[in-house]
Amino acid sequence: MEGFITYNPLDPFDGPKASDDPPPVYNKVAWQDRSPFPAIQNPTFPGSAVYSRTQEDQPADASLKISGQGVVTVRAQPQNLLVLLVTVPSVDAGNGIALVVTHTSCDIYWIDGQGGLQKFSDDLFTEKNPKKDKWYLKNYETNYWLSFDLPHGAIKYGIGLQTVQTQLFEIRLKTFDKGAGIWTWASNWEWMAGLEDVKARLGKGDKSKLLLAVTALPIVNDLPPLIRSGDQVSLTELSSGLFTVPANLPVECQHLYNNVAGVNITLDTPDFPDFSSAIEHSVNTPGGYAYNLLQHKVGELGSDILGTYLRITIGTDLGNSPGIPYVLEIWPAGHYSPIHDHGDAYAVIKVLHGAIECTYYDALREQPAPNPLYPNPTVLCKGDVTWLGKEIYQVHRLRNLSTAGKVCCTVQCYQYGDKDTTHYEAFRYLKEEGSLKEVEDFQPNSDADLATFKTTIWNEWKNVLSGKPLCKDTKGVPDGESVATTVDELMQSLE
Repeated sequence: MEGFITYNPLDPFDGPKASDDPPPVYNKVAWQDRSPFPAIQNPTFPGSAVYSRTQEDQPADASLKISGQGVVTVRAQPQNLLVLLVTVPSVDAGNGIALVVTHTSCDIYWIDGQGGLQKFSDDLFTEKNPKKDKWYLKNYETNYWLSFDLPHGAIKYGIGLQTVQTQLFEIRLKTFDKGAGIWTWASNWEWMAGLEDVKARLGKGDKSKLLLAVTALPIVNDLPPLIRSGDQVSLTELSSGLFTVPANLPVECQHLYNNVAGVNITLDTPDFPDFSSAIEHSVNTPGGYAYNLLQHKVGELGSDILGTYLRITIGTDLGNSPGIPYVLEIWPAGHYSPIHDHGDAYAVIKVLHGAIECTYYDALREQPAPNPLYPNPTVLCKGDVTWLGKEIYQVHRLRNLSTAGKVCCTVQCYQYGDKDTTHYEAFRYLKEEGSLKEVEDFQPNSDADLATFKTTIWNEWKNVLSGKPLCKDTKGVPDGESVATTVDELMQSLE
């Protein structure tokens, strides 16, 4: 149905895409803006409409798709004032909600039947972030959103990504009746179910760009970063909100997950059962092959040796990812990545050996500094799998917390979105050198292909076990030893 698009619930301006399961026609035309933001498909939220306007269409008006429910988002960089009104349709003044945000204040009111602005009582109000300055207008373009959760009678306000983690406050107008087992309206709030009309306004004389979007589903829970396969996850784990299953992920992540999540995607295999131990020895021993590779990477992402890790590529570039899509990454103890993204590509990461800390951020920018999405980082252990979407979890930092020389090995895989026609062929990262912070591009490279790396490590390990010393050259192979360069040569060396 022309004009309706599926959307990324974390960024409703991320469109358009013709829906495979379009919603019914409504009396107000839904149409997509001329936004530069490329489209993706999110199979978890099919058939949802986006209403949006561009700068030329100010003042911006729209309607909730479902009366009393949905998320209203404004993307703008207001000069001094943002007003968002969501009201019950009425010939005269009707009930509604008014959000008023400036650079020094943020207020939300309920509108009485005569058009008066009334404050909510404190007992209905919960501050999710008590730092009030975080509620105010920003000096850069971002999203300001209100979520209307009709089943629970909740109004939520946030800035940035549409996630629970960026929520700033909540107003609860329903209470839970334990006897009946349902949520019921507190007195005189039933009119909230009739909210429909949406208006967004900037301050007088402000000609800044204003985008307005309305999406159908409220913000209730975020998809967790950890994945459990459908035959492993338990009801308790699903209830905890710590795990999701592959079927809930964007289709690109489902594809990548199915490629690397199998039980046989491991380091230690029958042909080389000590592969992980051999890597660890090579990384930690001066003169080792992996040790020497790391020395040559200083300066690639910064001057700190701890800011280096190895990228061992698997296969070839298929043209659908930033660089080669499958990479074995080796993280020595104490080493870390910069805060970075993956060129808006989707990704799945599986830990093959050791453990690694992953911190997710709200954005990649120089100023203000990126904010962690969660108060505590996520620690991924052997066998754990995480995912990165185009919006949520895209910006992150990895760090091996081991202080005892324990190496972490992960397999990372990447894929552009189905409707991504940009194919940004680089990772963007925040370069931090002293007080200098600058976002730069990193072209995904290869320190070695897997076959070469594995055969070289095998030859090195074989000599370690036999007591031969490591050489000090850049390849880390004992003098006089020939290095296999193919799998066939490797297998012949085992006979």
